[in-house]
Amino acid sequence: MYVYCIEKLKMMTVAKWKKRLPFIFLFLGILISCVSYIISNTEIKIFTNDINVEAENEILKGTRIYQDIYIPKNLKKYGIIFATYARKNTGKIRVKIVQGSIEKEELIDVSKLKDNDVRYLNLNYKAFKKGIARLIIEGVDGTSGNAVTVYKSEDISLGKMVVNNQNTGKGILQKMEYREANSMTKVQIVLTVFVFFLLLHIDRLIKKDKDKKLYFAAIVLMYCLVTIKAPTITVFTEPFAELITNYFFNVTTMSTLKGLFSSDAGYFVLYPRLIALIVVKGLRMSPRMSVILMQNFAMLLMLSINSAFILNNYKKYGNIFFRFTVSLILGSFSIFPFFETHVFVDLPYFNLVAIILISLLDFESLSKKKFILLMISVPILCFSKSYFLLFLPISVLISIIFWKKIYRRQKIYLFLLGLSALFQVMYMYFNKDGWKVYSNSDVNLNFIDIVNNIFYPIFQNVRYLFYPNITSSNILNMNLIFSIITILGIISGIYYLYRYRNKESIISVALIMITFGVTLLNIVSKISNDKISWESTPGIIENRHSFFILIPIIFFGILFIYNYLKEEKNERKKSRIYTLIGLLLFIRFLVFDNTMLPNVRESYSDWKIYSKFYNENEYLIPVEPSLWSTSKNVDVHYTGYREIHPIIRDDTKIKKIFINPYIIKQIHEINFESPIYLTHLYLTRLRADNFNKLKVRGYDSNGNVVVELNQLNDKARKNIGFRNYKRVKISKVEIFTEDSQEAYVFPTILYGTALK
Repeated sequence: MYVYCIEKLKMMTVAKWKKRLPFIFLFLGILISCVSYIISNTEIKIFTNDINVEAENEILKGTRIYQDIYIPKNLKKYGIIFATYARKNTGKIRVKIVQGSIEKEELIDVSKLKDNDVRYLNLNYKAFKKGIARLIIEGVDGTSGNAVTVYKSEDISLGKMVVNNQNTGKGILQKMEYREANSMTKVQIVLTVFVFFLLLHIDRLIKKDKDKKLYFAAIVLMYCLVTIKAPTITVFTEPFAELITNYFFNVTTMSTLKGLFSSDAGYFVLYPRLIALIVVKGLRMSPRMSVILMQNFAMLLMLSINSAFILNNYKKYGNIFFRFTVSLILGSFSIFPFFETHVFVDLPYFNLVAIILISLLDFESLSKKKFILLMISVPILCFSKSYFLLFLPISVLISIIFWKKIYRRQKIYLFLLGLSALFQVMYMYFNKDGWKVYSNSDVNLNFIDIVNNIFYPIFQNVRYLFYPNITSSNILNMNLIFSIITILGIISGIYYLYRYRNKESIISVALIMITFGVTLLNIVSKISNDKISWESTPGIIENRHSFFILIPIIFFGILFIYNYLKEEKNERKKSRIYTLIGLLLFIRFLVFDNTMLPNVRESYSDWKIYSKFYNENEYLIPVEPSLWSTSKNVDVHYTGYREIHPIIRDDTKIKKIFINPYIIKQIHEINFESPIYLTHLYLTRLRADNFNKLKVRGYDSNGNVVVELNQLNDKARKNIGFRNYKRVKISKVEIFTEDSQEAYVFPTILYGTALK
């Protein structure tokens, strides 16, 4: 009897753990993902830029090369790139690092060096302190024709190399790796610990099927995950594009009514305008805090929309674990190969998820008050992006075909959906001049090109959901396979509509119509206007315009599974299938987690610093992405490469000078065509994670220093700014380090001058 009880207990324990395995896997996967982002943020790699690189003379016996280098805290690896002249050499060289009384060296056998490869030094780096040290390379027994050498570059930001007491004026090609924990890293660590305990709480909520508590827990979880992965769009907000140049600018300069009805690229955007109005005019905070709150408020609304699928209103579309997994994937980056969907101007794309979830609700089970509130939200949700005009033909078509079979509340919903789309169409017609921002392609497409632009993006998005990695060697095969899968999916959707004629099958066909409608709209607006080859055009459009294709495909799959399992009577079996699918989805989007996320050290914007300019009489403020900006009462000038020219509210106001990127790769001084009253200056350093700040000196036409400006940003920043309040004419600007050493930057310069 005792043995039987023990065995029974063991079986119960095993069964219990088997049941919990899916969530344990999800639990570990989320934590591993969080830790990987923390590690990648602390691992910093510094190397010399390849600017007019050439080999130094051979390192012969008696040759002595040295360069002062900077030793960062927690240095892990330091290496030099050697050239062997593609031959087998013999002999030895001595490489050492000296810092005060501390000296560490390694005797390197040159026969073991690889050509044009980094050779990391085997030294005890812990012996060094943070600060300046000297790298010394000495030839021990090298002979001409049987020796190696090093490379030198015109990038001297990591020091200048001296060879046999002769200053080369160039820097040795070197590479170092170290770890650094900044304030962002500390936030990531704290949030990861919080996520650990939150997941334990979520596990209990899932077991008890507490959908409402799980809904709020999921919002908090996803916000933490987004912050850990991309802090620049939550707690360390850096404003992106139209957040500043359109929404924040309009709400701070226009009357309330005019601001609400102002367009964005020719369409009506009430939803984000309301967010801006509530935050900016309602809370009346500083520009810095207003922008941060706008981004975070919009983010929380988006997460609230995605988490709604967890609620028991949708329990027939999968068990709670499946619905939780879908919400998690939609809200925390994993589903998309780009991060733009999570910035303020593009978060309204997620309103499509809201419209789909509203469509799936049982309206008859809702109270009158809830139904009214829901219907009020419909036009607000639709007045956010131009793609919502697609609901006009869809709502009209469903109303005509199924008028006698749909309930009164469903008719009201379809009417409001269609009316909102009609208003958007009319608004866009009367503001069609705003479309020019998209209609910038002169490519003429023939009939085959148009057909390709309709179908190919859909096939590619389906492919991406199943298999994101694709190479040119298998692209045709993959395209054919997933085109067949897509066609079979469309046939199945039509089949289930014929067989069941239920709400889910009608919505499935509507989702197919949205998908094809998006590609057609992209052709009309010339967003998609490409010469496509099925053999050589890989990938999907990696921007926000794929959103309205991906989301309908995902929900089509959810409804396909629902219809497929509709006649399954075994609820336990059905729940296991949903758990398995949820687990497979999580694995797919965990393995190919999004690595294309912004790094604060490389951000073009530095809103913490530049927001202070916004209330001044004149300003020029850069925002994300690179070379976007907003300005007031200044003339805007740009000197740099044609391929990355800047964008502001009125592009015609920018005075541009383009340079040849193959000739000019870095600059130390800026010579103006005529003396200017410089107000703002923005430069791009040769790398992020710098060890010092820069300063600039302005000279008058006689060569006298009339102004000296210090870098406003943290020293680690790649993109830096300077503000000049002194009204003096400047003919030339030179760039130096803090200790007045010559410094260089990339020749991409954005600057403002006082109005004449």
